[in-house]
Amino acid sequence: MTLTILFYLIFISQIFLLSYYFPKKIMGRIKYICAKYPPADYPKLYPGSAATKIPGHLIFYKGLNGAAFLIGLLLLIWGMATGYRPEGHGEETIVTFYAVLQYASLILLSIWEFRNFKKMRQLNNSTTRTADLQPRRLFDFLSPGWFMLAAVLLLMTLVFTYTVTDFTEKGLSDVFAKFAGPVLVNVYFLVFGRWFIYGRKLNPHQTAEDRRREITISVKSMVFTSIMISLFFIADEAVKTFDMAHLQPALWSVYFQLIGALSFSVMLHSDLIKNMDFSVYRKDASSL
Repeated sequence: MTLTILFYLIFISQIFLLSYYFPKKIMGRIKYICAKYPPADYPKLYPGSAATKIPGHLIFYKGLNGAAFLIGLLLLIWGMATGYRPEGHGEETIVTFYAVLQYASLILLSIWEFRNFKKMRQLNNSTTRTADLQPRRLFDFLSPGWFMLAAVLLLMTLVFTYTVTDFTEKGLSDVFAKFAGPVLVNVYFLVFGRWFIYGRKLNPHQTAEDRRREITISVKSMVFTSIMISLFFIADEAVKTFDMAHLQPALWSVYFQLIGALSFSVMLHSDLIKNMDFSVYRKDASSL
């Protein structure tokens, strides 16, 4: 009974945080920027027809999160009405599908942002260019200790998985999936992190200082996410190995909330707004 109550409380937290609290903060941040840095004074911040599309985008974003919130409540009511109790029969799949639905709005925001940057580059006809001559290295943005912790935890994940997996009972595809999951995620972080540090900047107007600040936050987020993913894989494998699969739905819900909190925190980080140089978006500003 106690475990059931705990699961419902954790799932309520997932509904509230990922479909209401963080989206509301994101919308507040967007409205703040539009009010403080309007299109009339900062036209380069709104390339093309971006300024006219923002109200519609916000309505769609709010509606998408509202739908996810409602679906979460319906799942909650359905579970309580049917007397659902986590028993370890694959219920974490429902939690996963619901989390994917909640993340849809975050993915949509990222797509809009990339499109905005692409339009900025297309309209950036300035012939003046400045380069950041200060070399960029990984440990300029992250303490080596955090990187080593992420690497050690990945190794521990693989060793633990190898130790507890019964290769005589598990098929080759299942065994491969157990190892491929954490490895591929971390390879993605390495490739994307390297591109983010050394690749061309997406925002053509961004100052070197703003870019370094953004890289620092993003790189730290990826490393912290890697650490949490490794801990999750170890915990998930442990509960299955020691016949505690009934804990998986709650464990997966906590995992998705932590990953979501990190993802939203990158967008909501106060330094990205408080210390950002918006003067580069004025009509007469020189592009960087």
